[in-house]
Amino acid sequence: MDNDSLVLLASGLAGAFGIKEIWSIIKKKMDINHSVSSSYSSYKQKRIEELEDELKEANQTILELTIRVSKLEERMLHIAKSRVKK
Repeated sequence: MDNDSLVLLASGLAGAFGIKEIWSIIKKKMDINHSVSSSYSSYKQKRIEELEDELKEANQTILELTIRVSKLEERMLHIAKSRVKK
């Protein structure tokens, strides 16, 4: 083999290995971006579930308070009726 073909072979091998290394770097970058986005989406999902639970608790509290107010109104009406009769 002459020097030109050896140089061509060496540059070809260097180019092939360079492309392989560049591809592995790009792939790692894509994997990191994917893991970050998936962890962020799992954080969002977890936060949504927490907010749904808080909303259910708030609705339950509102229901309990509504019942208490209704009972107090009923008592007030009963007391008012008994005072009117006197």
